Amino acid sequence: MRAGHNPLKDDAVLFDMYMHALTEVLGKDEIRSALDEVDVSANQMRHMLVSDAGRVLALAPEEFAAYQAARTSAVYDGSVAATAPARATCPAGRPGPGGQQRA
Repeated sequence: MRAGHNPLKDDAVLFDMYMHALTEVLGKDEIRSALDEVDVSANQMRHMLVSDAGRVLALAPEEFAAYQAARTSAVYDGSVAATAPARATCPAGRPGPGGQQRA
């Protein structure tokens, strides 16, 4: 991944899944309480985590590498356009673009 590159800009599905995960985590009482203790709002934290998503995703190196390999493979085999945001099928039970559930 290029330094400073945000992978959320390239893939609408990844963006949707990332935002869903942030909403879940930042909505937990214990997280809100911890943020209050350091005088950081949930929205400030969301902004920081979205802005630095490349580094955040790199903290799960095996999972992110698998995602990147699958995306590269999909672009290579033509199932996803290289210049357009990926619209791959989400795993079962995960929200897809626009919030719809995948079977």
